[in-house]
Amino acid sequence: MEKTKKTNPTIRFFKRLKSFHFSRSHYALPYLIMLAVLVMLPLGMMIFNSFRHDIYGHFTLFNYRQFFRTAGNWQAMWRSLYTAAIVTVACLILAYPVAFILSNPKFNRSTTIIFAFALPMWVNIMLRTIALRNLFFLMGIDLGYPTVVIGLIYDFFPFMLLPLYTSLSSIDRSYVEAGSDLGAGAVRNFSKITLPLSVPGIVSGSILIFMATVSNFAIADLLGSDIIMFGNVVNLLFRNRRLTGNVGSAFATILLVIIVASMLATSRLTRKKGGGTQGGGRL
Repeated sequence: MEKTKKTNPTIRFFKRLKSFHFSRSHYALPYLIMLAVLVMLPLGMMIFNSFRHDIYGHFTLFNYRQFFRTAGNWQAMWRSLYTAAIVTVACLILAYPVAFILSNPKFNRSTTIIFAFALPMWVNIMLRTIALRNLFFLMGIDLGYPTVVIGLIYDFFPFMLLPLYTSLSSIDRSYVEAGSDLGAGAVRNFSKITLPLSVPGIVSGSILIFMATVSNFAIADLLGSDIIMFGNVVNLLFRNRRLTGNVGSAFATILLVIIVASMLATSRLTRKKGGGTQGGGRL
């Protein structure tokens, strides 16, 4: 009798791996694990600690009551919210014409110019902010709220430009040509076709900038001499972690709730407008 040949364990493993059917859920598994460990777990710990007293350790709403007891917290929160709104609108006004021009197929060097706009993102945001602060010093401009707003617009402008450029570039040009054939002018084509179809890019860029701006504290520290944003308040609370760390967790949770609520409201408003335009408006 001939001896049966033993298959190498490595070969058997790769044969089983080859015969295994990968579904979409399997490909998403590494991302889900990373999301759970690096995002959900820290957020869960932050929310858990927000209900614990810093000194006694028992569960209480004391940390959340601290937010409503001090008027400075309210002022810092409102300053962060309207600053985020100002920066978002300013970036949209500045980025939309640029993205609209660059998305034109006749503009052959659009990729190169987009690369030039995205190039500053390769540099650390702190280095860019320090360079901008030195520029203000050279120009004799005093640091204050206007310099903070300028710095936020400068640092987060690419986050609005790139989604807008992607959204505008993906618009089928046959829609615009059909509108022109039906007698619509450039302004009507833009208001009825281009602008509604670019709403996903507007929403994506606005959410990115609003989230980054409302929780930012480093730019306010570097470009504002006495400007206190809500992110600065949370940062100061976390610096003294033993005494006020859990209060900082409560404040960060409040900020998280506000950001999520604004995102849900924006998404719901966008869906309503999208549902109204899908029926097709008249040119």
